[in-house]
Amino acid sequence: MRRIPFNQGWSVLFFVLLTAAPAFAKNCPSQLPANLRQVGEKELYWGIEFRTGQYFVREKDISVDPPQTNNVFNGFGAVRSIVTYTPDDSMSWLNLYFEGEVKQRRDVANCNAWAISYKNGMETVPQLRGLSLSMDKWDMNVKLGRQNLVFGTQSILDNFFDAVKVSKKLSKKVTFELFGGVMATELTRETLGCGYEQYYEKRKSWKRLCSAGYGDYLMAGAVLNIKHFRPHKISLMNLFQYSRLDGQPADTTTLPAAYPENLTTNFLSLYAMGPLLGSESTSYEAELSGAYKIHDQSFIPALSLGIRHRIKIGGAHLVLHPMYSGAITTSDSDLHFASLFEGYDVGSRQRYGMYDGQVFSMMLRLRYRSIRFDTGYHYHTDRDPRDSIDDELEAGLTWFIWGKTKYQFRAIYSLINLAAGSLPLSHGARVVLRLIY
Repeated sequence: MRRIPFNQGWSVLFFVLLTAAPAFAKNCPSQLPANLRQVGEKELYWGIEFRTGQYFVREKDISVDPPQTNNVFNGFGAVRSIVTYTPDDSMSWLNLYFEGEVKQRRDVANCNAWAISYKNGMETVPQLRGLSLSMDKWDMNVKLGRQNLVFGTQSILDNFFDAVKVSKKLSKKVTFELFGGVMATELTRETLGCGYEQYYEKRKSWKRLCSAGYGDYLMAGAVLNIKHFRPHKISLMNLFQYSRLDGQPADTTTLPAAYPENLTTNFLSLYAMGPLLGSESTSYEAELSGAYKIHDQSFIPALSLGIRHRIKIGGAHLVLHPMYSGAITTSDSDLHFASLFEGYDVGSRQRYGMYDGQVFSMMLRLRYRSIRFDTGYHYHTDRDPRDSIDDELEAGLTWFIWGKTKYQFRAIYSLINLAAGSLPLSHGARVVLRLIY
């Protein structure tokens, strides 16, 4: 862990948020960007979100003799702030954006966050999530600075970068984007674009980040958005992932042998979403990707597919959401290929990604008035679905206090290794409170 010593207004903000958010967005709990306060009549907006949480994990460690049962308690408190400003009149084409967070917690295993340590394992974690300048000029938008870049299902791209992004409308139905920058590795295991709390995740690909410093991972890419097939949306992306660590000896303490030693890769992705068979209640989202690994000139295709079906039951709304993700390959090592910039998350704790093998998932979400229930089951295998590795069952409840999304209380329980694999059961639970001012 790295340590350091003690258009205008809403329209511009909406554009910034829209270009950073996928069409089939994850279940993002934070509602801060949609609840900013205006200062007088100026195009100056700000907001603060307070978060506090506690989690518990109980699991058996069978790597020691005799096996031991471990109980882990931990928690945190955090303050997150957003400020956005658009000057008046002659400079109304300019927008400034800041987003930061300060988190207080007891020391946890997180290999890359900047932290200020105190006695008794307490630490303060400052996070610069956004610091950018956006210009709407010359019939294009140019955004410079720290930003969250997202594409499609997030299975290839959803992370924080110090980057430049240029968006240009080529016609009424075609938009072209060009971007490039340096990955902000200190944020990756702390938060994704939508602000998930990640305290005890088991994400395999993130282990490649533990020995990486700022500037070790760079990227460049281009996106073409096509609206000729409305109401369907189609996007094409080429993303180049470059690792300065290629060719160096692997860090065997953090890197399993099954993972590739060289990560410089070119990704091609085709993304589509829209109504399924013209239905107003059923929609689909799919991303077909290919990873071309430069060092051995191999090509690994992969697929991410999800369907959402909405049902109204009296005053309640039920959503059924089956999903699949996995690499299409005959090589065991390619099933667990490390796509560094992805943010595709299935599972409350496991957080399976598209290159974590084959993952079959079903989520159910029921909303009635101010209460929402979530439950899901995620089954993880290698190439053959009968060769199970592990699984996760999760169930949670979100209470929108006073019926407002600005005030949320969430409780979730997850059970790993319930019916798949040979590992012992792992229990986990967490509660989180979010308040926006």
